[in-house]
Amino acid sequence: MRIAIMSVIACSVAGLLAAPTTALAQTDDHIVTPSDRERDVSERNGVRVGSFLLLPTVLSEATYDDNVYASDTNKQDDVIFTVRPAVALRSVFANHSLNAAAFYERDFHLNLPTENSSQYGASVDGAYAISRADRVSASLSARHTIESRRSLGSLRQASRPVAFNDIDGRVGYTRTSGPLFISAEARGRRVAYGDAVVSGVTVDQSFRNFTIASGSFAAGYNFHDITRVFLSVGAEHRRYEFRAGDIGFDPITNTDRSANGYRVELGAQRELTALISGTVRVGYFNFNYADTKLKDVSGFSYFGDLRWSVTPLTTITLAAQRSLDETVSPNSAGNLRDQVTLGADHELLRNLFLQGSVRYAWIDSTGTDPNSREFGLDLEGRYYLGRNLMITAGYSRSSRSSDNRAIAFRDNAILVGIRFNP
Repeated sequence: MRIAIMSVIACSVAGLLAAPTTALAQTDDHIVTPSDRERDVSERNGVRVGSFLLLPTVLSEATYDDNVYASDTNKQDDVIFTVRPAVALRSVFANHSLNAAAFYERDFHLNLPTENSSQYGASVDGAYAISRADRVSASLSARHTIESRRSLGSLRQASRPVAFNDIDGRVGYTRTSGPLFISAEARGRRVAYGDAVVSGVTVDQSFRNFTIASGSFAAGYNFHDITRVFLSVGAEHRRYEFRAGDIGFDPITNTDRSANGYRVELGAQRELTALISGTVRVGYFNFNYADTKLKDVSGFSYFGDLRWSVTPLTTITLAAQRSLDETVSPNSAGNLRDQVTLGADHELLRNLFLQGSVRYAWIDSTGTDPNSREFGLDLEGRYYLGRNLMITAGYSRSSRSSDNRAIAFRDNAILVGIRFNP
């Protein structure tokens, strides 16, 4: 199946580059999608503060989950109540942008209070147009969040959800000169895990803490304003806090996942018609690990997406990509994930928006751990009632199959909620 996906992507690259341009002259105008119109509806009550739009919200949800622990051997259902106040500040500048956001979220479990958790975070991002050709951008986010029980890398034996802090910063630059363009980005990320409790014993998880420093550069050429080809190169240095040579590091039972990696990809963006556009990237990636117990990982990399505005009220998207997921297993450097996602947005009424997605992933261990397959389905409807209220309802299904029953599960969740815009 994955070979078939790669073949489709390769054919898509040829199709994107070879499609005739005579039928594409009408693609200059931006296509207004259901997501664009919903954003206009949700921002209608924003408070104008100078050159900014202030958007405070309070979301309350009730969710029934039939497998809270995402386990095939310890299924527990529960009702979860969630409260999430948030605020966003968005600029309305003509050429520049400056945005900020913050949120706090608290979950209350009716029958499993040990699963109660708090999450919070803030972010800021902006862009400055130095000239018509040059633009710089930057972003910074900080979050205190909870590791999902459904995550393949989660500590499943923990009696409470594992919390971690995630700080991520980026700086970017783009320049366009006629049909030529270049872009560069530098990124730094720091992830630190809190202690876990397993069978009443506190487990120090500092061995999972890591820092990433990465950079990327891309250069390309625009054809006829509807086709772009580009070459991108990226490098990454990943350093784990608990490494070989540190006091207490056991070279037999512990693993140093620090690594250096790079990725080289050739890509194309193409407007196939006035209603269909796509992006394809194909290339090669390589990660070299510091620990000799871990096998270096390299291979074919790809990403592809296709967007089809079927009607002004419906948009369908298709995406496929390969990524290398983190793992805490001592037997593997990571999990190679090939994932396909199909999504749809539909505006049923002027104040009723429907959204759905289905995804399937092939997850192969780079070591001796068993391989897995994951499936996900998400359906949601949002109804805007008046100027200050939005009612939401949804259903999700997640499952994982594996030779290791300890990581296999099936989970269904149904939610209803209401969002208030003060």
